[in-house]
Amino acid sequence: MKSKPLCWVLDALDEVDIPIAFINSLVKVRSLTPIKIFITSRPTRIPSGPAACGTRIFTSFLSQDDTRGDIQVYVHDAVSEALPDVEQKMRDDIMDQVLSKANGSFLWVRLVLESLRDNWHTQEDICRALTEVPMGMKNLYSQMLEKVESQSPRLRAMAKRIMTWTACSWRPLTIAELQTVMEPEFLGFVRLQETITQICGNFISVNNNKVSLVHLTARQFLLNSHKGAPPFITAEYSHEHVACACLKYLCDEKWKAICKRIEISTTLGKNASSGRNRLLLAEEGNPLSYSVCYYAFHVSKASLNSEGLQEALTRFLTRYCLSWIEAIALSGNMRYLTRSAKLLKAYAKRVSHRPVPNRLASLSLKDSGSGDSKVLRLWATDFIHIVGKFGLNLVQSPSSVHHLVPPFCPRSSMISSLYNRYGLQTRSISVTGLSSEGWHDCFASTSLGEEQAASQIRATDVFFLVLCSSGGTVIVWHTETFEEVRKLRHGEYVSDMELGRSHSLLATVGSETYRVWDIASGRQLHQIKKQSRALTTMIAFGSAESELIVGLDDCTVICYDLESTVQKWRFASPILGEYHGCPSIMTMSPDKNKLALSRRGKLPVVWDMYATALQQPLRCREQDRTDALLSISAMEWLPDSNSILMLCHNTKLIHWHIYDEEQHEFDHVNPHEMVISLDGNLLLSYNHMGTISVHTFPRLSLIYQLAIKNELIEKLAFSPDAQRFYDLRGAVCNVWEPDALARPDESEFEDYRSFVATEPVIARDESSQSHITALACGFADKFYCAGREDGTVCIHSALDGRKVRKVCSHSSHSSVIRLAWSDSGRFIISADDGGRVIGKRVSLKAENAFAVFPVLDMRVDGPPQQFIFNKDENLLLISTPSMDRVWDLKPKQEIYSRAWNVDRGRRWV
Repeated sequence: MKSKPLCWVLDALDEVDIPIAFINSLVKVRSLTPIKIFITSRPTRIPSGPAACGTRIFTSFLSQDDTRGDIQVYVHDAVSEALPDVEQKMRDDIMDQVLSKANGSFLWVRLVLESLRDNWHTQEDICRALTEVPMGMKNLYSQMLEKVESQSPRLRAMAKRIMTWTACSWRPLTIAELQTVMEPEFLGFVRLQETITQICGNFISVNNNKVSLVHLTARQFLLNSHKGAPPFITAEYSHEHVACACLKYLCDEKWKAICKRIEISTTLGKNASSGRNRLLLAEEGNPLSYSVCYYAFHVSKASLNSEGLQEALTRFLTRYCLSWIEAIALSGNMRYLTRSAKLLKAYAKRVSHRPVPNRLASLSLKDSGSGDSKVLRLWATDFIHIVGKFGLNLVQSPSSVHHLVPPFCPRSSMISSLYNRYGLQTRSISVTGLSSEGWHDCFASTSLGEEQAASQIRATDVFFLVLCSSGGTVIVWHTETFEEVRKLRHGEYVSDMELGRSHSLLATVGSETYRVWDIASGRQLHQIKKQSRALTTMIAFGSAESELIVGLDDCTVICYDLESTVQKWRFASPILGEYHGCPSIMTMSPDKNKLALSRRGKLPVVWDMYATALQQPLRCREQDRTDALLSISAMEWLPDSNSILMLCHNTKLIHWHIYDEEQHEFDHVNPHEMVISLDGNLLLSYNHMGTISVHTFPRLSLIYQLAIKNELIEKLAFSPDAQRFYDLRGAVCNVWEPDALARPDESEFEDYRSFVATEPVIARDESSQSHITALACGFADKFYCAGREDGTVCIHSALDGRKVRKVCSHSSHSSVIRLAWSDSGRFIISADDGGRVIGKRVSLKAENAFAVFPVLDMRVDGPPQQFIFNKDENLLLISTPSMDRVWDLKPKQEIYSRAWNVDRGRRWV
């Protein structure tokens, strides 16, 4: 039975920050129920081509005659309700005059009727008001503004302050929030909502306790100059005022105590938190949440010459920024911290381009002579790295930002300097042996485990996914906390995977089946059994995510309906003379209309899959028999579906415009692997010299370069916003977020190219410094044992962190996850995530000198979760989720075991 369609009605598309992006998001919505969307808007660009492919978009334009009947009904009802006792002739005359000037605008009619309500005292007042009402929105806004400015100085100032907050705020404020932010300039409002109606000239409406401007055009009118007059609200100075107010609100000692109280109350007892936004408990009508989340937005828009803002930033960053981070952690959404950091960086870049110095340099906690913009960028860098390094810990324990996080920050970081300057380390832990003076570009490194080799990587805004082909498993990690979320187990050898357009679905290619997964839940949604023995060389979702398209090495492309698993259509590449045999590369254009094929020794061709049977393919131009195009190693479509970037085996890059027959060659990049960003503006590549590079496209100007030592990179991937990239090396995935790629949201700033560094940034890979993954203490706390993600286990001095002795090594592709050092100090037992257990006997021969002897080396079924020695230390309990074993360490043999059918989180004591 066919389900009835779900109908959505969306008004005022033109008021969205980026209408085209909003429509593209709607196009990507997937639903089992058919969806019909009705959108109204002022004239705006409607997507076509790849953005709207598979979705029928019908556009029609309304004339004044189309809306006249509806406006007439609206005016009739409004006038009849307001003037029930006035004779009909008078009411008809009012309606005729309003309709004659409306020009099809409901907004104009609404505002005129609201202004008339203030003059409905006598018929003479009504006639005079109708005569004076102007035609057109700009003229009407001008008349409304004249009424605002004709008030007494105090009321005019009050109205301007209300309109400033309303026009500049990121989201509509509540009445309670607005009343708070108006203090102390305006105190003791009796009925603020009525005050707004009386003094703001009908520019502002209050609906459901939310304060907003009547229309986007009203904001544009207030923020722009007209007829040579300056704007009523100056954007830069207004954002400066709002930013200073938010910072002042955050610089209050009470919030630290309130946040601590909320954390305790929501961690214990009946109020235990389950991932909800705990920051809401501190609001009670105050603008704390707004200030926490959006102050940086206003800073990024503010004037560059304000000493008041610089002083507010100085006070906030040097005294209250840790409480701000704690509040964000209480909200459970660390993206607010990342977003704020990027906005602060954008402001710092604007400051750096301003020739006049200001006092922001005093933010530096060292007398380093750094410039103002550099110092602010350092703070922003700290905030970004705190999310990457400690995000998960902060969400679990927000108050840890005050005493546990700063000691682990690099010594040259602003937060570490702040921590040391105010002597906070005396109230917390002391950390020595930090490997780096400053943050490096490697955000995180994740390990797949022993005997697992990564073959593919894909990234969304929320997750990044790594394919282990041999195990048929896709591992899903969170992009903020880098916590392993889940594993998608295909159950067969998996050769490839691909994301859907909405980045919510993943398709995997097994040896026997194709499967489609919901990434967020980990559920397998669809499974299609392979019908052909031909190898699958390409997989993609169709224009709608209800279709799966696969390409086979017999030059055929098949489209399946995912719900019925039935073949919808099939395209077979015609055999034309020399164009026969299996293709080495097959890739489909973003608009799903064209298929590019490359065969060894042949020129690449592009087929239009919807053209006639007599079509001829589009071919590259051949220069000679040694042409590099005869040997292609990779092909990447550009987003417009009209050009392809090809990588030849001799590392030459060729940009082929398929319709113009233009071919541009580039010899200076020399990549081995390449990836193009989703927007087509950046090229990520890796060469044989061990260097990762990021170039702008299509000019291929270098903006970032990273030197890698003695490691082979398998695959690369961009994040959707191209501000982060990932690399695969064996069983390790590295996450990089260099400053050179950072840029603010396109919805708030000009084209991002202006934020790309003019000089390339050259960096070195420091990700090879393996992170500690397990710890154990011994010998009266003089030494500790550390296991790392590279499989090494070493003894260190507890006084200075210096390595004393290497104990053992697991596989370099395994992370040590469990360590135990016996009470007597004689035995050290380690286990990795592959289930390998290594035992060593150690003996302290002299000061800081250990002898190491083998005890056991075995593999258990699953990663160990607990080691326990008996009192005499001759027996060892090894507990895994499915099995417990007891080993006698003298004869080095197992003496007892017990299997468990269900793991209920047991612990032995």
